[in-house]
Amino acid sequence: MRIFAISANGEMYNIGENENEKKWHSLDSKVIEHAKAFTVGDEIDVNVERRGGTWCIIYMGKPGSKPKGEDINTTVTKDNSSGQRFNEKSSDISESIKRQAIGHATSRVIAGLSASLTPDNVIDLMNKVYKKFQELVG
Repeated sequence: MRIFAISANGEMYNIGENENEKKWHSLDSKVIEHAKAFTVGDEIDVNVERRGGTWCIIYMGKPGSKPKGEDINTTVTKDNSSGQRFNEKSSDISESIKRQAIGHATSRVIAGLSASLTPDNVIDLMNKVYKKFQELVG
């Protein structure tokens, strides 16, 4: 990870792997003093956690300085609603979100076409719409 910007009060850092993936993160109160040692452009290792809709840095250090047992190459997040830990860039989660969005869009289209549906064509039409949304989403 690289630091791209630091807020005026020093309590938020804009970090990411590159310009396209950078995001603003607030600092946990335990990290604020330690974070002052880093400047814009520094390479760092971080652990982040999702807290109330915002990203919070709970660990910050020089590359390779994470305690043993931590995965240096991934950003760990925590879903506070379920307590489940997962990798921020997990393809399983991305695919799940895509499937849910496609299913939702399909149901909205089917609801809109309810006047023209018959018991004979509802499944066929639903499959066609679902496949079309899959093509569009990728």
